[in-house]
Amino acid sequence: MSTAIVNQFKDFGVVLSEAWVDEALKYLAENPATGVQKDDIWKLFLFNDMARSSLGTLSQALSSETDTLKGIHILQILEVVNISANVKEKNEDTARRTLKLHLTDGVQSIAAIEYQSIPDLSAKSPIGLKVVVKNVKM
Repeated sequence: MSTAIVNQFKDFGVVLSEAWVDEALKYLAENPATGVQKDDIWKLFLFNDMARSSLGTLSQALSSETDTLKGIHILQILEVVNISANVKEKNEDTARRTLKLHLTDGVQSIAAIEYQSIPDLSAKSPIGLKVVVKNVKM
């Protein structure tokens, strides 16, 4: 069953560790409140550190000589800073903000710059938040 779940997640831009999926299935089986559902695995993934659950997707995608990070990738926020603000306001949303994000796929970390405002992101976005990127220009 864990292989089927791993394959389903690949379609959504994340390669899960089979060991993590086995742990998640065991946890869900021991919890009598729920049966094992795909949504339950998603919830556990969203609330877990990708360093524990993911085998990463960036290294293969970044290895080709291209100006685009092709495909869908789910990444986890490690840090968000408003680089257009002074030091005292770097963790605040200002009228004209530019966010720098430190992101990971669980294996490799990258930096990203918000060059157009993304309303669902904030300088106060929590560490661990998952974001989806698709066909991003580098």
